[in-house]
Amino acid sequence: LSRNGTISTMKSTVKVAIMNRIRSNFPKHHHHLPSATTCPTDISSVMRTMDDLGLKNYLSNIIYKLGEERKQKSLLEEWKGDDANPAVHAAKVHWKKNLKDTIANIILASNGSAASYDDDEKEIDDASPVPTIQDLTFSTTTLLHTFASLQNPNITHATTFSSPHAHTNTTNHYKFLPLSLKTPSLSKLNRTFPELHPSNRHIGLDDNIKDGSSGGGTTTRFIKHRQNIGRKVIEGGYAPQARQYLKYGSPASLRGDLWRIALGLTPLHGGDNSNSAMEDDEGQNKKGGGMDNDDDDEALEALFLEGFVKEVSLGIENDETYFPFEELLRNVISRFGRDKWVAQNSFGLMPFQQQQQNNENDTRENMETTIPNDENDDISKTRRLLPSVQPFDGLIYLAAPLCLVYNTERDVLTVFKHLYSHFFSRSMAIGTLPGMLPGLLATFEDLLHSRVPDLVAHCICLLGSNAAAAVRDANGSDKCDDHNDEKGRTRTETISFPAKTALPWLCTAFARYLDVGEILLLWDRVVAYRDLNLLSVLAVSVFMFRKGQVLKCTSVRELEDVFEDGRRLKVVPLLQAFFAE
Repeated sequence: LSRNGTISTMKSTVKVAIMNRIRSNFPKHHHHLPSATTCPTDISSVMRTMDDLGLKNYLSNIIYKLGEERKQKSLLEEWKGDDANPAVHAAKVHWKKNLKDTIANIILASNGSAASYDDDEKEIDDASPVPTIQDLTFSTTTLLHTFASLQNPNITHATTFSSPHAHTNTTNHYKFLPLSLKTPSLSKLNRTFPELHPSNRHIGLDDNIKDGSSGGGTTTRFIKHRQNIGRKVIEGGYAPQARQYLKYGSPASLRGDLWRIALGLTPLHGGDNSNSAMEDDEGQNKKGGGMDNDDDDEALEALFLEGFVKEVSLGIENDETYFPFEELLRNVISRFGRDKWVAQNSFGLMPFQQQQQNNENDTRENMETTIPNDENDDISKTRRLLPSVQPFDGLIYLAAPLCLVYNTERDVLTVFKHLYSHFFSRSMAIGTLPGMLPGLLATFEDLLHSRVPDLVAHCICLLGSNAAAAVRDANGSDKCDDHNDEKGRTRTETISFPAKTALPWLCTAFARYLDVGEILLLWDRVVAYRDLNLLSVLAVSVFMFRKGQVLKCTSVRELEDVFEDGRRLKVVPLLQAFFAE
């Protein structure tokens, strides 16, 4: 703050304000006014002046934002290194290698050449399909198969699962994720989310509680009370206060400003938004800044970007909720795909993201995922024209709910970038840091097995008595491949129905499952707590709520029908039901 001049500017502002206040207390023509050098600087005077000018909250927000940025950078640095879990680290390295090979093929194809990239002299076959951005796109199914191939190095399987003495703890073998990850206990979750206890009132459930003194009138006391408090929070503009407020949900009219404050941005209304434009425009330039592109480069970049937008926007034109915003959303995703700030601040494996994060101490495995710098200029330049974010099938649905919160493309993009950086990119990442997908999935499975073991057992029984045989190789190998059992069923078809169902919810924060109003109520709490275990809790609560229907199912198809549509589910009652017991 001292280096960028913030402190000196604030000192000058406070001094001038104090001087003006003192001089206003002197007679107009008094000749003995105090000078700046004799200005009183006692603590109470300075603090009162800072409060009057709004500088106290301004400085507090700067310090808070710097602290959050430091946490994010620390997590990014830790994630880029070797993962503490060997199985997860191996999966991440494998993912990077596949990504690297695909990018190399796209680069070589776009340059009209078929040169070798790896030591084994792989070449692009002229008869094979030309690689496109579509080959970079991943989905929840891709992640599911990645986790299906994980191995637990702490468990060996010398006998088949059908042997009564094969394992001392058979519970883990009915879980999809074959890892022993540390997950939060129920008591810890109660301490983390105390506001979600049913004894507390929440927006999204108690909005229309009537005032009994009005004789059954229409006064919605709770919602009006929360609106009044929310306006004061926006006026104060202090991020921790906004986060605390959002733990109980936000009225729709205040959500936009409250989210911006909680994410470290200035509100659009009701506060000092002099820095809003500067914050919004930060990083919204092309990632190839400083690089002179000729017409061919611009055409190639446009082609890559068009493919990126097409791949992540499939189905949005036919969505009954979001189709009016199709053009706006495509523009947002187009700018998002080449945004430098996103590449620097999110958990991604694209070469440009690795380059922007600039980790000189990266491990050899991580360094091997980037395209070497000794390539010819054409290939190196082409690499910089690729999108800076790996395309995800349905990425546009993570931005879509924001169209009901903000009116302009710039506002939607700004908030979406911060949500993606802090939450969405982490919930899709392969790693064991807090909030990453393996941990969320492990938390979901642990909670599900402890809260509704009869539901889990019923799912396993429906999927067949040979489910366990599909998990472990009958020959005694310790591989966890997604191979077929004697009935031709794969592991994901036999024992992973709960995980297969919940995984899309976890990595997209329920963006394609719930009604949009409920999505926003859930994201209120995600922004407030900054703890993605809340997604695992909600996923378990959905299964608990559907338990009666599940236990009546007699086939896998009936199971799938039970969880097919979640648009009638209510987030707040489900969360409170989980913490009620």
